[in-house]
Amino acid sequence: PLSGGAVLADLSRMHSLASMHGVFLRASPSGSALGGVCRRCDEVIRLCEYAGFNIVFVETTGVGQNEMTVSQLVDFMIVLLLPRAGDGLQAIKRGLLEFVDMVVVNKADGADLDAARITAEEHRASLNLNNSNSSNSGEDRNIVKPVYLCSSQKGASSAEDVLDPESLWPLVLQHAARVRADSMFEHRWKARRSAWMWQEVRQEAYERVRSKASGMQSVSEIERAVRCGSLLPRVAAAQIL
Repeated sequence: PLSGGAVLADLSRMHSLASMHGVFLRASPSGSALGGVCRRCDEVIRLCEYAGFNIVFVETTGVGQNEMTVSQLVDFMIVLLLPRAGDGLQAIKRGLLEFVDMVVVNKADGADLDAARITAEEHRASLNLNNSNSSNSGEDRNIVKPVYLCSSQKGASSAEDVLDPESLWPLVLQHAARVRADSMFEHRWKARRSAWMWQEVRQEAYERVRSKASGMQSVSEIERAVRCGSLLPRVAAAQIL
């Protein structure tokens, strides 16, 4: 984004929640940081915990191959999907199912209810396939990654398989407790801290190189050659470094 800032959309569409006692909302632009979260997101989470917030939600800018950094920050990862948003194979290709703990198909109501059910079944099949092929995570294979249908529309939850948000929340807490009780949970957290450290190293190295190279005439010439197609980006990067 050219502005480089956030429009504070959460505060504008959740003004009732934002004004509640004990609730704090903060919109943090991701800027140039990859991963779908702001660069200091881990420190923001710790700050919230130190301030006494025992539940912290982290919403990413999107879901894709570059938005998996959040899995290194949270105890429990939920992916919200919409009906007709793509099949289960697409989710496998994104690598999404390697990190997710729960899938919720939202807006499962009205004309989209059948499509939501199809989306849920596709992701259940994908999760089962991913779990049966997983051999390097060390996770308890008995922990089933659930897929739920959800709708906030009144009356939509009259369908047996559709939950309202109030009914979904206890299930989230239940499954999150099972994940935290897994024998590999602490091991995974240590690996995540290490991964976040290297993420910081990469980001800091990029910014330092970018800052140092921005005023060099030779770098401008190299960049011009890349834009013209006469120099491969890989070769140009090697020359800059």
